[in-house]
Amino acid sequence: MFDNPYHNWFHVVDVTQTVFYFARKSGMLNCMTTKERLALFLAAVCHDLEHPGVSNQFFVSHAAKHSNGKSTVCLEQHHSSKACQLLSNFVGSGLLDGLAQGDRQEVMQGVHRLILATDMSRHTDYCKRLEALIQARSAAECTGQNPLSFSPEDKQLVFELLLKGADVSNVVKPYITARAWAVSFAPTVPSIYIMVLLLLPLAFLS
Repeated sequence: MFDNPYHNWFHVVDVTQTVFYFARKSGMLNCMTTKERLALFLAAVCHDLEHPGVSNQFFVSHAAKHSNGKSTVCLEQHHSSKACQLLSNFVGSGLLDGLAQGDRQEVMQGVHRLILATDMSRHTDYCKRLEALIQARSAAECTGQNPLSFSPEDKQLVFELLLKGADVSNVVKPYITARAWAVSFAPTVPSIYIMVLLLLPLAFLS
């Protein structure tokens, strides 16, 4: 991890712990296989590897200036690529050496998909998919089906939402904690958003 104000090891630990909390409180943790759990928690640890401390929009636009305006590479692709390099024993980590080759590939593919889900440019799409999933699960529950019985596609979506939600969960935490995160995040976003975050509680006191 690079040493920058927000995307550092504190953020890594916070997201990983929050993913575990979400998975446990939602009941999803008990529905996951060992490989699915491994992929989710590895993705949480690796989701911001080598983050440069700038926004994705800045990163993409800066890269485009040096590639004739054709760059579509986002930070999440870099994080995922770096994670796969590490998990492939690229620098001698050997984290997955104890798994059979097929299981190792399955975990790495899971990590890849999960990290890409944290790309905020896909946020609207995920909101729509979540709304559709909630409606489908509500209908299924009304007919007596197990609300935690998912198709493989829906299960993968829930895993991605767990990590995505944890990645942006600062605003639902106690104000003191949320404010500290907002201040550290300030260098990566326009100042107007930070002002809103800092002044919002005052609106409820007036």
